[in-house]
Formats: sequence, structure tokens, C-alpha cells
Amino acid sequence: MTGKSVLIVEDECIIATDIQFSLEGMGYEVCGQASSGEDAIEKALRLSPDIILMDINLKGEMDGIVAADIIYQTNNIPVIYLTANSNEQLLERAKHSHAYGYLLKPFDEREMKSMIELSLEKHEFESQIHRKRDWLTTILRSITDAVIVSGNNGNIQMMNPSAERLTGWSEAEAI
Repeated sequence: MTGKSVLIVEDECIIATDIQFSLEGMGYEVCGQASSGEDAIEKALRLSPDIILMDINLKGEMDGIVAADIIYQTNNIPVIYLTANSNEQLLERAKHSHAYGYLLKPFDEREMKSMIELSLEKHEFESQIHRKRDWLTTILRSITDAVIVSGNNGNIQMMNPSAERLTGWSEAEAI
């Protein structure tokens, strides 16, 4: 059993129930179902699932891509899109969102399980990188020696408060 929780966002009740049975058979806990973008946002905030399977074409004012962006930016929950529609414009919008995957309906269970596992692993890896970056930033800002960090191109990317006092520039000015 994976112990990971999944929120299903699908406006077709029969499809959502089918997905739920598949997920539970794979060992996932389905923490809820939503049928609109607004409902998905509310349930994501309340239930904090590990991952969301999001239909792109939802009934109502908000489609799945808009809802996924809001959810990712507010809760940092990975989203895998589910859609029967594979047109280029939709795919382009999905690519520019924070999606972790894109499955075309109908999909088989192995494909869905693989996509979920890869997405969860990628999200955990990215979360570790963010935590380490935040930790290093805290250390650099706490050091009493002046520290200026530059990129490969020589542009300043960060200055700690000691460097600001020494140079007389704010970090924003230096960047």
C-alpha cells in the first residue's frame, strides 16, 4: 500500500468512480472527488492530498488548468491532467502550467500508476531542493562576513546584509 492520498477532479461521475476504484486497487487513498475547478480548489485546501488527478475540461466557469495553477501556487500540490482532448492549443496551455503529467483518456492503470509514482517522486525531489536552497539562503544571510553570490554570467544573484552594508547597495540594486 502506498499510503498516498489522491484527489480526483472529474465532472463525469461514472469516470470519477472508475478512477477511484482503480486508484484504490493500486493502494492509493482517494481523499475526495471534485466536479468543478472551484470545488477542486476548496477540497485541495481542506484535504491537502499528496497529488491531484485533474480533468482539464470541467463544467463551470473555471477549467482544470486554471484550477491546477491556483492549487499549485497556494498549496504546492502536484497535478496530473486527465483529458480526452489532445488538441495543440490545450497541450500548449497545459505545458505552461505547473503540471507533473498529462494522460489521455482512456488510459490504462499501469500508465496511470507510473505517471503518479513519477510525479510524486519528482515533487519530493523538487521539495528537497527548495528546502536546501532555503536553508542555504538562511545561512548566507546570517553570516557576518559579506557574501555576494553571482551566476556563471557574472551577474549578482544574492547579497547578504553584511555585503549590503559594505557596498552601500541594497540587494535589489545590485541585482
